[in-house]
Amino acid sequence: MSEILIIIFGLAILVLSFYIYYLIWGTIVGKAGYSKAWFLIILVPIVNIIAIWMFAFAKWPNLNKTLD
Repeated sequence: MSEILIIIFGLAILVLSFYIYYLIWGTIVGKAGYSKAWFLIILVPIVNIIAIWMFAFAKWPNLNKTLD
């Protein structure tokens, strides 16, 4: 019985951490004008470093709207 509770608690913590991660990165990426689904790429090791660099130096769609 205690193993099941540990597994349920672990899954709850995992889901909660994904949700918090989504709130942080999804908001940042969404405000830049990209799809909030881009936060999933941050979860992949090594690729996340490349994605952050690409995101930092890319032209942001929302920035172009305000300059026009």
